Amino acid sequence: MKNLNLKYLSLIFIFFVLSMPNFSRAAISFTDGKWETTFKCPNEWQGGDGAIICSDGVFNRYLDGACIGTTGDKLVQIVNVANYSSGGGGMGMRQWYGNGKNNKSGGIGITFPSAQSEVWMRWYQRADAGLQDGLNQGETKTLYFKHGDSLNALSFGLIGTDQWRFWLVATDSSTPISIEGYGWASLISQKNWEAVEVHIKADTNNSNGVLQAWVNSTLIMNITNADTAPTSAGWTGIEFPSNHDIFTNEACAPIDHDDVVIYNLTPPGRDASNNPFIGPIGWVNAGDEIAPGSPTGLSIL
Repeated sequence: MKNLNLKYLSLIFIFFVLSMPNFSRAAISFTDGKWETTFKCPNEWQGGDGAIICSDGVFNRYLDGACIGTTGDKLVQIVNVANYSSGGGGMGMRQWYGNGKNNKSGGIGITFPSAQSEVWMRWYQRADAGLQDGLNQGETKTLYFKHGDSLNALSFGLIGTDQWRFWLVATDSSTPISIEGYGWASLISQKNWEAVEVHIKADTNNSNGVLQAWVNSTLIMNITNADTAPTSAGWTGIEFPSNHDIFTNEACAPIDHDDVVIYNLTPPGRDASNNPFIGPIGWVNAGDEIAPGSPTGLSIL
């Protein structure tokens, strides 16, 4: 009888564990094709295990670790000091980069409710001057679009002196697509927040995938014949940000991120060339700012 009771207790415990919500893998929910977060969390979060639970999102902490530097170790944070003051309120995410390869704090995970073959994502980003020493070598995977649990992924990040770049992580066989300007040097020299946006669409014939990127509403990449294979089935989520390559700054230096918006349907905004995009906060499409003229042909009855 004693062994039987233990058996039942074990089964009850297993059922309880399995029925608990798995916050670390909770998927975001799109409303009319849109999801967004300004990190409206009840308290500042200074790293640690488990999920980050905010009123506008539940995030898993990816790539657990700390930036080890001369001024102390740093974990990924959700803090007031990382908030973009002209944004939607809440807090912001602060990530730390140190000397060497992958000497950094972790990022957050955003899980899609299902595989997505087309996504627009905009966020605000600010780099610290302490990263200046790593300019010639520093490389980050700012976005790591995941394809299931495999390594087949698409990355977008900062590289070299002043470039943003797309590249396939799994094979690295495709020529990386990069553009000079708008990258490290501009982020650091200006010490300002910049609105960065990407649009990715999976190919259907190995040659019609779309890779677009904007910085402060300026289209800096516009590739419409990309081979995104083997991710043509769609992407299941994002590591934001992911890992990094060599930096030479001895102290840990921060990069802040805030006001994230993701669309899985065509967003209503249009850039200067009429490309669909999300756009910076408060963006007004060309022509939309013109006030309507006075009505004509009316008479008082």
